[in-house]
Amino acid sequence: MRVHAVAAVLVATAFSGCATLLAGTDQNISVTTNPAGAECELVRDGATIGAIQSTPGTANVRKTKDEIRMVCRKDGYLPTETVLPSGADRRSYANMFLGIWGLIPLGVDSITGADNSYPDTQSVTLASAQ
Repeated sequence: MRVHAVAAVLVATAFSGCATLLAGTDQNISVTTNPAGAECELVRDGATIGAIQSTPGTANVRKTKDEIRMVCRKDGYLPTETVLPSGADRRSYANMFLGIWGLIPLGVDSITGADNSYPDTQSVTLASAQ
């Protein structure tokens, strides 16, 4: 019975990526604006994937290789667009310590998006419409 439990843990570990385990496939992005109280929409590939009703606030997004376009709006100010680039999550490099056995977890991280990361915080300054 004990051998089965150890084998199950080894198989589960082998078929899950380090970044998937350590970082997950979602990420919180905290947004502040100057002035506060703006509404921000997060868009990826033409689809809204998150929104903040009033800044400062946080949006939870699924991680992918694609950048996010964020547009913040507030009455009396010009809409301001910011691009949040997708970069590599350092935790996915832990798969290299597994040698050839790290290829499977690396693939899992890539498929799930866990090997990607967006900036954790974003600050936006809105220009007055006057």
